[in-house]
Amino acid sequence: MNQEEKPPNSVEIGDDAIIVTQTNWAWIWATVPWIILFGVSFAFDALTFGILPSVLAVAVIVPRYVSFKRTCYILTQTHVVLVQGSLIGKRRVDLAFSEMEHVDLSPGPFGNSLGYAKVDIQLKDGRIASLHHVPNESPLFGHVQSRITPKNSESSE
Repeated sequence: MNQEEKPPNSVEIGDDAIIVTQTNWAWIWATVPWIILFGVSFAFDALTFGILPSVLAVAVIVPRYVSFKRTCYILTQTHVVLVQGSLIGKRRVDLAFSEMEHVDLSPGPFGNSLGYAKVDIQLKDGRIASLHHVPNESPLFGHVQSRITPKNSESSE
């Protein structure tokens, strides 16, 4: 990420940061229904009825694929940096471990068999940051969970 895209007061990302990208299922799930629609419409009438589904498929698939390629989760010693991309740019959110209260992992209906999960990070102010299509083998969940201060240790201080 170049310097002009970096928001003010953002955390510096060092060389030891871990970058986690979404699993390929992040964009494939959005693609499958359109490929089926395109195949069915092409089988009936490729010349006339095949054009509209093709245009619609491209209009849905391309932005989702670009978003998938431009989205990542960066793990530093003090923060999780969410970088969410789209066709028109990127949005960056820095989440400090000191502001996190709880982290939850939920694979969803297909996540276990396809190897991904959603990670919900609850902040102390009640907001929740959802990180979608995180590969099961990524260190993200363990990294965050090991750095969150448990409630019991805070109350004993």
